[in-house]
Amino acid sequence: MKTQRITLKSLRTKLVVMFLTILLLTIIPISIIVNMKVRDQLTENYLSSSQEKIIQVDHSINLFFDAIDKNVSYLSENPTTKKADNTLSQYMDKTAASDLNMAASKNGGIEKEIYDVFLQFAKSHPELAYVYLGTKSGGYVQWPEGKVSEKYDPRSRPWYQKAMGNSGQVVRTEAYYWAADNLSLISTAKTIKNEKGEVIGAIGMDVALNGLTNLFKTIKMGKAGYVMLLDEKGTVLADPKDEKNNFKNIKEIQGLDKAANMTTDYFETKINGEDSIANVYTSPKTGWKFIAIIPKEELLEGANSIKIILGIVASIFIVVGILVTAIFSNKLSKPIVSISEHLKNVASGNFKADIPEKLFKNKDEIGSLAEAVNTMQRDIRVLIKNVKDTSLEMANSSLTLSEISHKSSLTIGEVALAIEQIATSTTDQAKDAEVIANMSHQFGMKIKDSNDLITDVHHISRETNDLSESGKQIIRELYDTIS
Repeated sequence: MKTQRITLKSLRTKLVVMFLTILLLTIIPISIIVNMKVRDQLTENYLSSSQEKIIQVDHSINLFFDAIDKNVSYLSENPTTKKADNTLSQYMDKTAASDLNMAASKNGGIEKEIYDVFLQFAKSHPELAYVYLGTKSGGYVQWPEGKVSEKYDPRSRPWYQKAMGNSGQVVRTEAYYWAADNLSLISTAKTIKNEKGEVIGAIGMDVALNGLTNLFKTIKMGKAGYVMLLDEKGTVLADPKDEKNNFKNIKEIQGLDKAANMTTDYFETKINGEDSIANVYTSPKTGWKFIAIIPKEELLEGANSIKIILGIVASIFIVVGILVTAIFSNKLSKPIVSISEHLKNVASGNFKADIPEKLFKNKDEIGSLAEAVNTMQRDIRVLIKNVKDTSLEMANSSLTLSEISHKSSLTIGEVALAIEQIATSTTDQAKDAEVIANMSHQFGMKIKDSNDLITDVHHISRETNDLSESGKQIIRELYDTIS
């Protein structure tokens, strides 16, 4: 019984291990592939959605600066600004602090008129940081009034030089630092012509980078994602995550320097020790770059959730698979073990026990196996019976042969005795012829009986030899059947 339990356990274990291995080889690759596909899809969705959002932001910024361009053009065509002349205040030779304070609103004349135009315009456009005008003679008017730097000459400023180099066109400068007010600015400018059509100077408007930063703070990529803005030379115009990066070149920011040589692509990087994915998009109109950044952990949060779900589902499948496999392996192994135990009994010489009848009810290979074992056992029983019967016949024949041999021995003894008597009678001539004749007749009868006995011995010997050959044939058949 112990052997049966061990065998059953071994067979069931092998079946469970086999089916569990098949199950794992199916579930694990599928789970890995599904998780990878989900990760790729999430990344692709993020890149697609972030680019769409960036395009919308780019469109909004383009609209914003288009409005600035129109405003600059509008003011450049204003009749008052066209009257700018040599009466405007100049600061090219001013170094004293009191001389650096602008007072256009108090100076009167055309300077005050231009200032009032700027003031009214700025009230309706709160996004502007500065509105200003410079003339060929070095005159300068600005809203809001403030303090200029020593020896300030508007003609040396980038906005003025770029406007004069592109007469009649709206131009935009790179971001620059304005020390007087401690601001980083972007200027939009255009030349001014008087009523005669002569270029008399340039007018400009500034937008502070902190305004862009505030704008970009409202743009969210997921929960912790954000968007950075660079100009065409890689200067950071807006970094809502870390304003200290504003006005730095992207090459100076660790983890984002790859973006300097990219137009539209994405890359994985570490920002402040956090794995992140950065998606780069370059505006086809302005050449400015947008970098959408999101923590990789947040991006793959959905994939991690799916991974957990897949793990739970896989565990359920494995548990159910083990239970189902155990049930079916038990159902499959029990008949095999039963047949195995029956064969062990047969091997030990017990041919009386029959295979359980319920095994024959199986309509599969197990039923066929039970039927084959039963047929083999039945054939072996017949062979053993034939061997037993043949052995019994051989034993009887041997006994008969022994009796005939004994009789033959007695007859031969009698013949010898008769011969001896004849010899004695021949020697003794005193006996009469009648006695000799009787003895001769008896001698003839004994000889005949001896001959008959010898013939019987020959027949019995032949039958014994045939039975022996038959027994050998039966033993060979038994051996072949068992083998």
